[in-house]
Amino acid sequence: MPVKIDANELTRPRIDPRLVVLALFSSVLGGACLGAMVLTPPPSLPKGEMVLSLVLGMTVHGIVGLYAFARSRLPGATFVLLAITACVSTSAPSVVVNAKCDAGSAIACYSVARGRDAIRMDRHACLKDTDTSACARVVDLDPHAPAYCQTWLGVEDSKEAHLRCDHVMKSAREDTEARIADLRAQAEDGDDVASNSLAWILATSPFEDLRDGAMAIRLVNQALAKKPNESIYIDTLAAAYAEVGRWEDAVATQERALGLLPDWWQSRSDYELRLELYRHHKPARD
Repeated sequence: MPVKIDANELTRPRIDPRLVVLALFSSVLGGACLGAMVLTPPPSLPKGEMVLSLVLGMTVHGIVGLYAFARSRLPGATFVLLAITACVSTSAPSVVVNAKCDAGSAIACYSVARGRDAIRMDRHACLKDTDTSACARVVDLDPHAPAYCQTWLGVEDSKEAHLRCDHVMKSAREDTEARIADLRAQAEDGDDVASNSLAWILATSPFEDLRDGAMAIRLVNQALAKKPNESIYIDTLAAAYAEVGRWEDAVATQERALGLLPDWWQSRSDYELRLELYRHHKPARD
């Protein structure tokens, strides 16, 4: 019995599955490049370079995707599906980078504009783990951060570190000496705020010859005599204990200071960082 052959089967173009996969893959990558363009690069990566790379990637994947689609012999209506795939893919970079930020990557946090989380992580990594790249990023964001420069210089005696930090350290020392003289006069007049501020400098200054932990303890205790439950003063007392090596007292006092802060307090993360430092027998530096 003769087999009937549908004439449409002979004239209908055969779809190339390899080109279909290539078109789909290119639409995903092109969409991802477009989505990544809205991310913020970390301080160490120039935004212009990142945007240029992503535009180039998006253009190349777009051209490849269109070419593969045209050659794959897919019906024209299916182009809508590729466009939807590309649009959905634009959200992928933000989702992935946010997940990395949640996992503890400061670089990822900078990219999704979670700067507060990123700076907290970098400060922690610089002071606790002596991560020089973290120190460099903190200095980029805060050029008046002598404590982070001191940590950086203490680990890496490089030209870049000196170039970016020598002026910071010199300027900070001059400012600190002038501030000590001013606060000392106010503290002698019984100003508890000045006593606390002076104690903080004497306990946390990055300049060793300006620190005096024993004097800091005396000064902040004078301030606490007037305001015994002031969390800022208790925080200073913990730093003074750490400066003289009384680590258990430092930890207990810092825990007390944290207990007095509400959860929404803006500088709570700084208190938590110092507590972590004291637990690892490292003093605070500011």
